[in-house]
Amino acid sequence: MEELKWKKQLGLAEKSYSTYEPITDSGTQSKTAVPEKRRRCRSFILGALLLISLVVIVPTVGTLWFKRRDTLVWPKDFTRLDPQAPPRAALHCGDSLEEAKARGCIFDIVTANYIHRDCPLDFQDEFYYYQNGTPWTYWKDQRGTMPMTLEELADADEYYSTDREHTIHCAFILKRQHAVMARGDRLDSMTGGFAHADHCVQYLLEGLRKSDEQLDRITTHSVVRWLDC
Repeated sequence: MEELKWKKQLGLAEKSYSTYEPITDSGTQSKTAVPEKRRRCRSFILGALLLISLVVIVPTVGTLWFKRRDTLVWPKDFTRLDPQAPPRAALHCGDSLEEAKARGCIFDIVTANYIHRDCPLDFQDEFYYYQNGTPWTYWKDQRGTMPMTLEELADADEYYSTDREHTIHCAFILKRQHAVMARGDRLDSMTGGFAHADHCVQYLLEGLRKSDEQLDRITTHSVVRWLDC
């Protein structure tokens, strides 16, 4: 079935030692006695070294630190979202299944809607086979007695799915949104809509508190429609 085809999108430091000679008795001086001139000279040298450290070493270390922090936080190849995508005419799928197919639109499993074949269809395989390679199950009824094939889902007006499927759908919608915006490509009306993004964020937050049993309940009722991008 042509409308169901989607793209496959499945990278010891060397030790140095110093030799210190022990201080010997001079006969008239104690081991700790230091002439006044030597004490002053040593204090001057230590002060000079400290000044050099403050003037040279500290700025250098500071520069390296900020450079390192810049590398960690804002790498040069960091891909930022660019909302200023070039203007382009919208691609419509019409208002019916027949019109959508006639306009070259295909069924997108991530949104469970029809999207024009020239619109981004990122992460379809990753989403559909998310459960260790097992496809999601969709039903005609909420009791889960009438499962649907993918072909039946694509031709259906409505369907039921589990809470888990709904949750993973939201995660992949947000992932697609970032990937598409980062490259300045088209956004379909579901993926790019703030209302749906807000819904998905709330749904994901609620999902954190749900048990596996709750996530596997058939709680989602959706309709198949036709998106613009």
